[in-house]
Amino acid sequence: MPGKGVLIMFQQAVMTLPVHDLEVSIPFYVGVLDFRIIHRFEQVAYLSGPGITIALRPGLPIPDKASVLIGFLVRDLQEAQRNLERKGVTFVGEPVEASVTWVVFFNDPDGNSLYLFQWKAGMEKPL
Repeated sequence: MPGKGVLIMFQQAVMTLPVHDLEVSIPFYVGVLDFRIIHRFEQVAYLSGPGITIALRPGLPIPDKASVLIGFLVRDLQEAQRNLERKGVTFVGEPVEASVTWVVFFNDPDGNSLYLFQWKAGMEKPL
């Protein structure tokens, strides 16, 4: 069967985010969002967080509007939002109710769109 076993050839997915300056972006992801640096090179930094690896890459075109959103699942949206606000994060609007979640949006230093989300009561399911 064509395609059978294709997924097992991949070890992990990495999301690449365009950034202006690694010296600005790395402190945000490490110091504010608690990612850790896996590899750091002159033109790219690989960072790991719970369930995700991202590559911060200067020199790529940064779109005017978000083409990718990265969401972070949290147990308590209000607590997570307050924690990030204490670290200097500014949120875009108030939390909003989606079909099965509560969501609140914010941006990284380069305007990449990020969001926190919490399952509504009774909707908790592992991703």
